Amino acid sequence: TDIEFNPSDPNIVYAGAATGGVFKSTDMGVNWTPVFDAQANLSVGDIGIDPNNPDVIYVGTGEANGGHNNFPGGGMYKSSDAGANWQLLGLENTVSIGRVIVDPNNSNRVFVAAEGSYFTPNPERGVYRSDDGGATWENVLFVSDSTGVIDIILDPMNPNRLIAATWERVRRPGGSHLYGPSSGLYKSLDGGDSWTYIDPTSVGLPNAQTQNVGRIGIALCASQPDIVYAEYTDGSTYLGLYKSTDFGETWSNADSDMEIADGVSTFSWYFGQVRVHPTNPDIVYVLDVAFMRSTNGGATWPIIYGYYDGPYDFHVDQHALAMNPNNPDYLISGNDGG
Repeated sequence: TDIEFNPSDPNIVYAGAATGGVFKSTDMGVNWTPVFDAQANLSVGDIGIDPNNPDVIYVGTGEANGGHNNFPGGGMYKSSDAGANWQLLGLENTVSIGRVIVDPNNSNRVFVAAEGSYFTPNPERGVYRSDDGGATWENVLFVSDSTGVIDIILDPMNPNRLIAATWERVRRPGGSHLYGPSSGLYKSLDGGDSWTYIDPTSVGLPNAQTQNVGRIGIALCASQPDIVYAEYTDGSTYLGLYKSTDFGETWSNADSDMEIADGVSTFSWYFGQVRVHPTNPDIVYVLDVAFMRSTNGGATWPIIYGYYDGPYDFHVDQHALAMNPNNPDYLISGNDGG
């Protein structure tokens, strides 16, 4: 469900599993050792590493891929010794966590995107922020008890700027829906103190009031953080990939020919992962049933790996991707095959 490199020593990599805890590699992903097995909950949503002290690792439990058989989490965990020991930090009722980010300018400030429960309304959803390294948490963005935050990005050059993606997702014994009018994007310019809804009608994004909008995945280019990509689903399959060059003020269709649709399926509503090369914003990866890459900002998508009978021996259903910070051409991908 997530892969993270140690930013200071890329030989060290961490991988989170949907129901198998956290694994650590010290040889850049060749061999792995479990480091989380003694904890009470082994369903991992996301891993966050402190860029100032990479021995500090946060794990948000609860697989955020809201499919049909995901397991609930048990809160946030923290290690201060590179995974040797862990402590529970609370947020036990967030159920599923989609993203964990540590402020590069302030190691005590941590953001958590909490999707919440897929099976029952619960108020422990939205964006949580800690200003004391996870000792206490404040819910700084809340939409409803059936709408959580599935993804969040932070501008590394100005950590006061954030964008969060909300997802209305409800599953009940008598039926469910995978989209809703409260799915969308919110932006903060003051470190999460206040949030503004990005009105899709005026910026060129799909409008959840008039069409089905489900899960949204977002990512930015670390060296040019004004450039942001957002992948939309419609509760069934892929809806579109959108690009902003002004940190979400305006958007354009980055896949006007819908080439990405060649690598998705009718269950693509729960993927929603996108990654951007840290120094070249034209290199974009979309993780869906297939593993897809564009090298021209989304204009074309000539490389599709791992889709059914494709030419590469690469398992389908992509959930995680990390780039070596010293060599972004070195990728580690995580999917339903490992």
